[in-house]
Amino acid sequence: SGESNLSKEDIKTLFSGAPHFFLENGRRGRWYPQVIFPWDEHDPWIQHLRDRKPFSHPSFALATLHAHLPVPKEWIAQGGPYAHLYNWEQRDVTKRATFDLGVYEVPNMMSRSTLERGAIGLCHFLELPVADSGKYQASPHPQTSPDILRFSQMPATEAFDFVQSYRHPYCEVNNGTVHDRRKLLCEGPEGWKRIGVRDISFRDLVDRLEYLREFRHGLLMMKDAHDVETTILTRHTPRDLYHSLFTKFLYPPTPRMTVLGDSFGLKSQIKVLTEVLAAPGAWLNFGSVDWRFRVGQILWEASPHLDGDCLEFIDSDDPAVQSRVHRGLERKWLLIQMLLAAELLLRLDAIVRVGIVEASPSLIIFSDEVQLLDRLREGKVNWDIVATRRFLDSLTVQYHPAQPAPYPRGSSSSSNGSPPHGSPGELHRIFTMFGGSLKHKSPTDLTVSAGWSAWDCTLTPCHTGQQLEGLVTFAEKIGWPRVEELQKTLVSKLQPLEEGARLTLSQIFGTPVRNNTDVGKKKMKMKGNRTPSFRQVVLHLDDDDDDDDDDDGGRDSIGGWVSRSWLSGFVLPGPGLSYLLMGTLIEADREALARLGPVASFDGGFVLEGRSWWSKECIVGRVLASLDGVKTCMGWMSVPVLPWDAATQQPLADTWIQVSSLPEPPSEANKPRIKQGGRLAVHSTPLGPGTLSGEAFTMPTDEAEPQVEVAFRSLTLNNKIPATETHEQHGLVSDEATACFDLSATGTPSTLISFLLRYDVQFISSYECQPPLGWACYHCGSPIRRCQHHQHHQHHQHHQQQTLQQEHSRLPGHPLHRTYRYRRVPLADLATTRAPRRVSTGNGAGFEFEQVLVIDARGCATRETFARAWCASVGCSAVLGRASRTCLACCIREARAADVGIVIRLGD
Repeated sequence: SGESNLSKEDIKTLFSGAPHFFLENGRRGRWYPQVIFPWDEHDPWIQHLRDRKPFSHPSFALATLHAHLPVPKEWIAQGGPYAHLYNWEQRDVTKRATFDLGVYEVPNMMSRSTLERGAIGLCHFLELPVADSGKYQASPHPQTSPDILRFSQMPATEAFDFVQSYRHPYCEVNNGTVHDRRKLLCEGPEGWKRIGVRDISFRDLVDRLEYLREFRHGLLMMKDAHDVETTILTRHTPRDLYHSLFTKFLYPPTPRMTVLGDSFGLKSQIKVLTEVLAAPGAWLNFGSVDWRFRVGQILWEASPHLDGDCLEFIDSDDPAVQSRVHRGLERKWLLIQMLLAAELLLRLDAIVRVGIVEASPSLIIFSDEVQLLDRLREGKVNWDIVATRRFLDSLTVQYHPAQPAPYPRGSSSSSNGSPPHGSPGELHRIFTMFGGSLKHKSPTDLTVSAGWSAWDCTLTPCHTGQQLEGLVTFAEKIGWPRVEELQKTLVSKLQPLEEGARLTLSQIFGTPVRNNTDVGKKKMKMKGNRTPSFRQVVLHLDDDDDDDDDDDGGRDSIGGWVSRSWLSGFVLPGPGLSYLLMGTLIEADREALARLGPVASFDGGFVLEGRSWWSKECIVGRVLASLDGVKTCMGWMSVPVLPWDAATQQPLADTWIQVSSLPEPPSEANKPRIKQGGRLAVHSTPLGPGTLSGEAFTMPTDEAEPQVEVAFRSLTLNNKIPATETHEQHGLVSDEATACFDLSATGTPSTLISFLLRYDVQFISSYECQPPLGWACYHCGSPIRRCQHHQHHQHHQHHQQQTLQQEHSRLPGHPLHRTYRYRRVPLADLATTRAPRRVSTGNGAGFEFEQVLVIDARGCATRETFARAWCASVGCSAVLGRASRTCLACCIREARAADVGIVIRLGD
C-alpha cells in the first residue's frame, strides 16, 4: 500500500550510522575501496568510525604511502587509543608539497592493523588478489631483443647497421630486451653503456647524492613561501643540469630519446632518465615486496650473502669481476639507481611547480607530454622515486675512503682475524684464491689501480632515536622478555658517543656486515627460501663467544642488515616492516637468537620461553590470535600456547616454525571482487534492490548467547622434515596444523573436536556502525513500517522525547533487506556444517553465496577461536562483528560486499 512506502526522512532515520561500501574508480585502472555514511554528513562523530586502529608509533607509519595523521606523543607514553585533535602537536615535517606520484602499496597497510586481533580491514582484504607481490617480479625472466632474434633473417645492409649500432649507448633501451641484472653487472662498463650508464667515478656518485639530499632537504624544510629557492631550477639552468647529468653519469642521448624541440631541456632529461630506469631487469624493482624488504641487504651486508637473490662472486668466472663483486659492485649499482631516481625526482618536482602550477612561459607543458611521462613512469619507475625519497629522508651520504680498523667483530672481519673487506690485504687474498696473478703488482698498487670500493660510501642514519623508540614500543606491546635490558644495550651503542669512544655512529653503519653463520644456500633453498609461501632470512649471529674479552664482545655490533635497515629508517612500504621489526628484536636479544638459531621464518612463527610467536601471514597465528592473553602489534602475535609435535607428542621449545597451507578455494567469478566495479555497492547497499517499502526490510538481532562451553585443548603440528635435519636447521616445517577443542553443552559430557587448519583464509574486522536515530513502533520480527523517528542532532522538546522513549524502544540495529538471506548456525552444530555454497545469479552476472552463515561466538574468546578454526578447515573467510561495535545487518552487508559467506558474531 502507499502508506508502507518509506519517505526520505524515514530512510535517513532508519539508516543513519550505517556504512555504505563501494569502489571508487581511480587512476591506472585501479579501484579503491571506500566507506561512507551518506545519511550522516552533519554528524562529526562519524569520522571516528573505522575498522582499523591507528599506528601506535610514528616509525610504524613507514609501512604505508597512504595519507595519515601523525601519531601524538601521548599515545606512545600513555598508550591511549585516541586523543582530541587540539592536543596534537605538529612534528618536524615538510613544509611544502612535492610531486604526487599517486602510487600506494597494495594491499593497504593501514588496513592491516584492525580492531580485532589477527584480522585485517575490508580494504586490505579486497586488495589481496591484486597485491604487489603478484604484480611485480623480483627477477623477471631475461629476454633477448626481437632484433637479435631476427638477425639471421635481416638483409645484409640492415644487419650491418645493426651490428654497428649494437655497442652504441642506449641500444638496449626500449628495444624489447629484458636484462639479467646480475649478468649485466658482471659485463661491466661495456654492458652498462648499452642502457646509457657511464662507468661513474665513485667519488662523483657519492658527492652528487649528498648534494641532492641536502638541496632537497632545504626545499622541504623552507621556513616560508618567500624563500628564494623553490626548485632546482632556481639554482641551475636546464643546460647546467644537462651538462652535469650527461657528462658524468649518463651518455648523451640519441635524438630518438629526446623531446622534439627540447633537446637540452628539462623534458628531454626527464624522458631519458625515465627510460633508463625503466629498462626491464636492469635495476632492482622496488615494486616487488621482496626487494622492498631486502634492499638493506645490499646496502649493509658484504658478499657472500647466505640468502636472497644478490650478486655473488660465483656468478662470474672472471677474477676481475669477482674482485669487483667483493668490492661492492652491487652496492654501487644500487647507489647509481638512487642517484638517477633522485635526479628524476627533482626535475619532476621542478617541471610541475614551474611549468604547471606557475604556468611559466619559459617551460610550457602540454597534456600529451604529461600523459607520456605518466605512461613511462608507470609501475617500476614510480617505485624508484618512492625508494629514493625514503633514502634521502633517512640517510646522509659521505665519502670516507679506506677507513682503517677498528672493525667490530662479527661485522667486516671474520673470526680468524682476516683483513677488513675492501682492504689491500683482502683484495690480495681474493685474487690469490681465484688464481689471479699479482706478479707485477703489490697489494697497494692493486688498490690504486682498482680505484674504488663501494664501502667508501658511508650511509649514516638520521632517525635512529625514533626507530629505536619504535622497536621498544613493539617489544613492549607483544610482551617480549628483557625489554629494558635490550633498550639499555641498544641505547648505549646508538646514543652520541663521548670523546675517545671506539666507534662513531657513522663508523658503525659504515662498516659492512659479514655473516659468518654456517648455513649454505643449498639448505636455504631446500627449506623453501625461493618459494613464495615461505620467507626465510639468515639473521646475524655474533661470532665472538670464544674470545677472551667476552665482556667486550658485540659492544659495537648492532646486528646484521636486518637491524641496520630498521634502525636506519630506510624502510620501504609493505609487509616487510613487520619482518624487520621482529628480526631486529631477535638480533638484539643474543640469548633468543642463540636458542632459536639464525634461520628465521618470518611468515611462520617460533617458540621461545614458554610462549609461541606467530606472524599474521600464518593461518595458525590468525586463528589463535583470539585467545585470552594474546598480545599483538604490527603483524605479530604472542600466544600463551605451546604447539605440540605430532611425532613425539611433546611440546616444542626454542624453534622456528613454518606451516604449509592451501589458498582459499577460488570463487567462480571471472575476476576478483575489487575489479567488479559497481557490483560491490549493488550487492551490499543498505537500501537493497527494488522499491523502498516497509515490507522489504527486517530487523535482525542477536539471540541469547549459546549455551555451550568450548575449551581450547592443543595445537598439534605434523613435522614433514626428518628430525635430524630439523635439529641442524633450528626449525620445523609442518604440512599440517590441527587445533583441538573440548565442546560440551549444558549437562552433557564434553566432545573432542579437531579442525585441520588447511586453508589460508582471512578474518575481516567489521566496520563500525552507529545506532540509527529511529525508535521502533513494532516488534523487531515484524516488517518495518513507517516509524516514529527521533533525530538527536535536532532540538526536539524534552517532554516529546520522554514520551517517545516510554512508548517505544530504541532500534537495536539497522534494517536488512529481505533479499540479503542469512542463516544462523549454532556453535554446537558447527563441526558438521559445510561451507556456504555459491549459486548463479543468472544472466551471466556470476555467482554469489546463497546465504550468509551467521555463527554466534559470543560469550568467551575460545568460542571465537573455535569458529575461526572451523573457517580455516573448510576454506572460507569471515567477517568478525562485535556486537558492541557493529549491528548484525551491517555485518551481513559487509560480508556481501567482501564476497565472503560467513559472519562470526562476537561478544562485548
